[in-house]
Amino acid sequence: VASVGTFEVVVNARAAGPRLGKDVQRLQAERDRLAQEVRLHLLQGRFERDLSHVAAYALDIEQLTERVLDTIAQHMVSSKALILAESEASRGEFRVVASLGHEATARKRVFTLNKIPVLALIEKDGGAATDLRRSLAPVLDFLGPGPFIWEYDEESGYAVAILGSIGQSEEIFCQQAEELSHTALTGLVHGLWRLRAREAVASETTNGQGLAAQP
Repeated sequence: VASVGTFEVVVNARAAGPRLGKDVQRLQAERDRLAQEVRLHLLQGRFERDLSHVAAYALDIEQLTERVLDTIAQHMVSSKALILAESEASRGEFRVVASLGHEATARKRVFTLNKIPVLALIEKDGGAATDLRRSLAPVLDFLGPGPFIWEYDEESGYAVAILGSIGQSEEIFCQQAEELSHTALTGLVHGLWRLRAREAVASETTNGQGLAAQP
């Protein structure tokens, strides 16, 4: 009887082995996922604080956009990035107002997009829909190969286009891109509104002083 019991225990242990192995793998995957979420949360918090500081103290749009790009370079695994402003007179016509990883002449570039996605994450392996690639082809051709994120704010007319590095960091970029690009664009837009509010106050003050000086 003992030998039969021992045989049953061995058989049950062997049968349970693969299941236990799969359970351990699932737990490991879940632990890795949670750790990644924590790292992203901490990174996003630092990113938001730095962008808030940039938005609060930028003196003009040029300084604001350059410092937003500097902050992107510090916190995102990216090699190139653009900040673009849509023409008020021609919808879909975007002018480069600041660039990362390009010569100064990049600011003279203008891209015309037939369709304007609000958000587009395009991986190097072609995981995104072809219509997104077609819509953003002028920007993609300019930035070159690699994982890519585009985010556009219709109200302000500004967009960010960020290219990730190719290689081991590519997966990290794709995991972080949507959250961090949204944080970058939000920080940029907040900075724009603050600058415009300051300009409005300065204009009202100047006009008030002019009226007061009249006899």
